[in-house]
Amino acid sequence: MLEEEEVKNKEALEVEEKRRNEKIEDRRRREQMEFELQKLRLENERCRSESDRVVTAEFRAKPKIDLLTILQKFDPRSNDISLYLILFEIQAKRAEIQKKYWVSYLIGLLPNEMSQIIAREDEEVTEEYKKIKALLLKRYKLTPERFRQLFVNHNKAPENTWTDFACEVKNYFQEWIRGLNVKTFEELSKVIITEQI
Repeated sequence: MLEEEEVKNKEALEVEEKRRNEKIEDRRRREQMEFELQKLRLENERCRSESDRVVTAEFRAKPKIDLLTILQKFDPRSNDISLYLILFEIQAKRAEIQKKYWVSYLIGLLPNEMSQIIAREDEEVTEEYKKIKALLLKRYKLTPERFRQLFVNHNKAPENTWTDFACEVKNYFQEWIRGLNVKTFEELSKVIITEQI
């Protein structure tokens, strides 16, 4: 009988040990699952906050400066389109407008007939400011040759400052050289020597 009791006690101890081990294992599994769940929550929050920052930076409600208040609408009768576009670029940079939105802002500053010229173009053209700039310069016949003529023949207007005059001449020169795709000093010297001959 003593042996039977010892066997029963031993079995009871083994069962109790097994239950205790199962409880410990269950608790470990639960803790591991809670840990994994918490990790997923934190990862989700981090991703959400990063995407919020990206969205906020990408889609700022307003630029720092309202471009429409600091830049007059373009008037083709009294403004030079090339100088106007240079001024637009300067002001857009100051207003910290991303380049991909420049076309949208520019369209708002152009007269209706010029906006319609842009509207007739393919969507891929209208998404890139450089292509729109080239289109407008071409439309107003501002070819490299025309820029050369403006550069050579330009005179200071009495109402303008010398700084304005220098900026205008510099712009005509840069557009002339850019239109000829001059990239090196050697190419530039050939253009200038050819002009002198």
